[in-house]
Amino acid sequence: MPLGFEYILYKHGPFSFDLRDELTGMRADNLVSLESQFPYGPRFALTDQSEYIQAVFSKTLQANDAKISFVAEKLGAMGVAELERLATALFITKRSPAGMPVGKRADELTKRKPHIPLEASTAAVEAADRIIQEARAYVQ
Repeated sequence: MPLGFEYILYKHGPFSFDLRDELTGMRADNLVSLESQFPYGPRFALTDQSEYIQAVFSKTLQANDAKISFVAEKLGAMGVAELERLATALFITKRSPAGMPVGKRADELTKRKPHIPLEASTAAVEAADRIIQEARAYVQ
């Protein structure tokens, strides 16, 4: 589901300054707030105002509920390190020529993120490929 945000590869994985700005705007409009999650740092939480927005746009939310659930199911239980590897693998895969072998994409991931061993990079690229394939089958 394209949201129109541009990403760059940053310290801990892909990062979007546009998305950051959008979330800041949502905080300013009191649609989301930040809650402390010791020892992990803050997380976004919905506010009462967001319930109103959800009611107004219920058809849009319903139309995309399965896609949102798919992403939550695939990523929800992952820790920070696993998310960094997978997000970086997805970033590289999306920007690579179609059919680029897993090994070449894993080499690129390790080159960009030297703290991630090649074996972990390979596993992340393979996981990214599986999720992409499942997502394509899921939305058809």
